[in-house]
Amino acid sequence: MVERDAYTKMAVAKARAMEASNKYTALMEMCLTDSPSKEEVGEHLLTIQRLRADHLEAAQVRDQRRTEEVKELKGKLILAEKEKVGLEGDLMSMREKCKREINGREVARWRFLGRVVVRARSEALSEYKEGGFEIDEELARLRDKEIEFDIDYGAATVYDPSLDRIDLPQSSEDSDFQRLNNFGLIKAT
Repeated sequence: MVERDAYTKMAVAKARAMEASNKYTALMEMCLTDSPSKEEVGEHLLTIQRLRADHLEAAQVRDQRRTEEVKELKGKLILAEKEKVGLEGDLMSMREKCKREINGREVARWRFLGRVVVRARSEALSEYKEGGFEIDEELARLRDKEIEFDIDYGAATVYDPSLDRIDLPQSSEDSDFQRLNNFGLIKAT
């Protein structure tokens, strides 16, 4: 019986080994069928290369388009700068023209006022001469009037301390002569 049991054990072990070998063979066959062949691997590599080339070409087209846009924008910027310089020049020339016009108007206005003053002085002198007034006599008459006003109104005045705070222009005989001399009505002696 011992031989028989040993033979049985050996047959069972051999059957198990065969079964394991069959499983291993089936697994290997599955691995071989699941793994791609050289042709499939080559096709996959070609697909990857095509995709990379397409992606690279798209990136190059995009970069080229951006480069063209940058060149176009630089050209527009240069044109805008030139236009800006031209407009600034126009603005400066218009400012200068306006300044000249304003200065010309000021000069013309002062010339006109000077002519008016000279004309008024000459008319006043003509009136004095035509009226038979002598300037020295007229000046003496005006001084007499001034003295009369001082006498008439000077006696009636009452001192008021609040009037000291008022800033009144001071007039003197010398300043009156100076004003008349400025108008050319009298000659300085």
